[in-house]
Amino acid sequence: MLLIFVSPIITAFVMFPKIENPIADYTKIVTKFQEYETKGLDVYNNNDANVDHVKYLMALLDHGVPNWQRGMDELKKLDSINNLPKELVPYKQTLQEYSKLRYNQAVMYKEHISGERISTDSAFSKIQEEIDAILERIK
Repeated sequence: MLLIFVSPIITAFVMFPKIENPIADYTKIVTKFQEYETKGLDVYNNNDANVDHVKYLMALLDHGVPNWQRGMDELKKLDSINNLPKELVPYKQTLQEYSKLRYNQAVMYKEHISGERISTDSAFSKIQEEIDAILERIK
């Protein structure tokens, strides 16, 4: 008797493809990105002007750069969402651009502090201006 009731339910799950929900998929990805963003920004927020450069470098290596990389990777998943509402496409692209800039900024700080590459104040200012412009656009 139980088989008679359970069989149609199992068949429905097997036979019918997953119903697409692009907005839910989008939200899930962006929420995960925001977790990485928070961790990546914590490196800057916890940076005191008098902080030990070695500790700051370790924070960038352990948390900053990896979390921005994870964030970029997470946002790349947005490209595979089918039927994403056209209103979300520019926001998706802006988020991807933002995450790339933040990643580049973290790498720039890491390279500068470690001595791998010396960046000028204007290079730091330029990337921060680009980030600020994006943040202004998405307000």
